[in-house]
Amino acid sequence: VDTGFTTLVLPDNITGIGEESFSNCSKLQSLTVNAHMGSTKSFKSCTNLTTLVIGGGNTSIPAYVFEDCTSLNSVTFNEELKEIGSYSFDNTGLTKINIPSNIISINDYAFANSKLEEVDIPVTVLTVGGNAFAHNENLLKATIRAQYNGNYLFSSCTKLKEVYLEEGIEKIQNGMF
Repeated sequence: VDTGFTTLVLPDNITGIGEESFSNCSKLQSLTVNAHMGSTKSFKSCTNLTTLVIGGGNTSIPAYVFEDCTSLNSVTFNEELKEIGSYSFDNTGLTKINIPSNIISINDYAFANSKLEEVDIPVTVLTVGGNAFAHNENLLKATIRAQYNGNYLFSSCTKLKEVYLEEGIEKIQNGMF
């Protein structure tokens, strides 16, 4: 979709964003979302999106919402955010992600197939879904503090050299590495 705009700021007075509303906006580079992101795939395949700020009013990131945003390399999360949905950042250009302490759940395939080099899951994250970081071929280091970690969490992360499993992890799941 050739929308022509490169920057988009969605204010907090918007109460919802429909499914695929901005998907495939090929020129979009910078996005600030203060509005409630209630639907999936709203920004899927915005291939030139590089910078994302998730502002106040969002407590969860819907499934598939930023999937296939292959140039996305910078994300800032708000302090109210609690959950990162399934496939929400699947196949992005993210090389680094700062998971804030307010996040309690990272769902299946949330950051799979991206370019992450290091992952540090804070102790405040209670659950991490299956394949959440799988197929990150550049991943070198992972620190895991979450109590429950899904199957195949780091599957096919072929360059992973350092893994730190912190106290509190009760079980190593199937195919975790």
